Amino acid sequence: MTGKYERYKVIPVAIMDMAEKIGMPISRVSEIKEDVTKEILRTWHTRGSDKSQDEMVEVAWKKLFGFSYVNKSDLIKGSYLKGPPGQGKTTVFKAALKDISNALGVKLYIDPDLHAKPEKNDIVAVVSQLGGAISPSTIQGVPTTENGQTMYCPPSRIAKMVDKKFRFLLLDDLDNANDGVKSVAMPVVQDKQLNDIKLGDSCYVCVTGNLGEIDGTNTGRDSAALLNRAKVRLACDTLGDFLERGDARFQDEIGMGFIDEFLMDNPESFYPAVEKKYRGQRPTSRKWDDLINDMRNVLEEHDQQIKEGMTPKPIMPKLSTLLPGHVGNKVGQQLIVFYTNALTLARPAAMELLSKGELSDSMRESLHDSFSQGFDSKSESLSRGFLKQVQRGVFNEMKKYTNFQPVSKEEQMEASKALFQSADKIAKAAFTTGLVSGGKLNIIANTYHNLLVDLVDHSKQENDNSGMFGRTNDKGTYIPSSLLTNLLTKSAEKYGKDYPHGEALLNVGNDKKTKTALESAIIDPLTYLDNIKDMQDQLANEMTM
Repeated sequence: MTGKYERYKVIPVAIMDMAEKIGMPISRVSEIKEDVTKEILRTWHTRGSDKSQDEMVEVAWKKLFGFSYVNKSDLIKGSYLKGPPGQGKTTVFKAALKDISNALGVKLYIDPDLHAKPEKNDIVAVVSQLGGAISPSTIQGVPTTENGQTMYCPPSRIAKMVDKKFRFLLLDDLDNANDGVKSVAMPVVQDKQLNDIKLGDSCYVCVTGNLGEIDGTNTGRDSAALLNRAKVRLACDTLGDFLERGDARFQDEIGMGFIDEFLMDNPESFYPAVEKKYRGQRPTSRKWDDLINDMRNVLEEHDQQIKEGMTPKPIMPKLSTLLPGHVGNKVGQQLIVFYTNALTLARPAAMELLSKGELSDSMRESLHDSFSQGFDSKSESLSRGFLKQVQRGVFNEMKKYTNFQPVSKEEQMEASKALFQSADKIAKAAFTTGLVSGGKLNIIANTYHNLLVDLVDHSKQENDNSGMFGRTNDKGTYIPSSLLTNLLTKSAEKYGKDYPHGEALLNVGNDKKTKTALESAIIDPLTYLDNIKDMQDQLANEMTM
């Protein structure tokens, strides 16, 4: 099934221009991760020299990819990921290592300190930061003399790595290093040899680097020898992949702090082109991630002060410097306008509904005035932000009942009451705020579908096989349980015309077919009744022909 951020998985125009200038194909970092994972495992497989190590690698491979280990190549080259700063080049290697360590069932040590004591089967990864390095000692260590012979004493983290089964070395930002450093790095990449230390064929060695003048970094020329001895790719992140990761990481009410809503409305701001001479802050995946984390703390501090009876300072004065400080003045000013709207209506309304279970008359009127005015970008952004926060809050309330097994009738009644109250909140948000009359049924439908997805995915994580909230079929389609479908429809059908701004039972069909907003936004999308009816109609037509 297509993910909710699939349409945003598009290579930024600025990076497409860079790729054209250097004549290099582009790979999304999310796609590179699987290739890198396979490269690492194949490098660690000894082809029978160490059967226990090979068995561990083969088991991990099967867990990660679902089929048995295969390798018909006699030469596994490490990846050389090039691209602008902040695109996740280094992160993709670390993410692959984390997945592998989980599959192997061993600990992962990245840059172990003097006190770390990794065991023989643990993964030891060294990330050698070479950007701006002017001395080869960064890699090879310092010279020492023993028995009249000069040798190098390697950094302790490399010394901890060399006698382990699962070894990994990343030469990070090599393009920005001094030529002397590059000269020392060359035999490491080519021959896996660091002076007198043989890293071994089963040590995975990889490189990252920037593009120089093209992406505004001060790098030297690429070594042809290095380019020929590594698998070189231009790596970049996309907005869709970024949002997908953030959605999985931040599952509370604050979520991505409205940054996701802003970027979906302004996808060109994710990684915009800038003038060559520009040296200020530039939006990148890393910068957006930093901003999300800062915004989460800003919003949480504000909420906590209110909970404790304090009167917090206004947020916007702080954001006037925080936002441009992360992403530059141009995009920062756009964000300031966006947050001025979001924090004065969408967020307070969501917090009120989640905490009290109700919307005040004045708040409902304000939402209705904003949401019912048609499908302009501001109204769409606010409505999405409002519904997403409510949906996240409802999800966090309902997920507590995953694996729930009541021991008494009273417990069963309490659970049913709590679940209905949670469903009632999302129903009020969807059907009493002007969203239907404002032409935003698709946003309501997406909100309910996202709730289903979150609940089913959480149940899988908790190893709950009861299917209390739903399941996925063999095609990956999310199917709601009868309990969840009844819960959502029963809670929503109360909000007809007798309720202030109630729209659940409004007819949104055409002249030939009557259909309520509730059917269109909840029942049909969740149960795929439209698809079934279309198939039935098609079959009936074929039979009468």
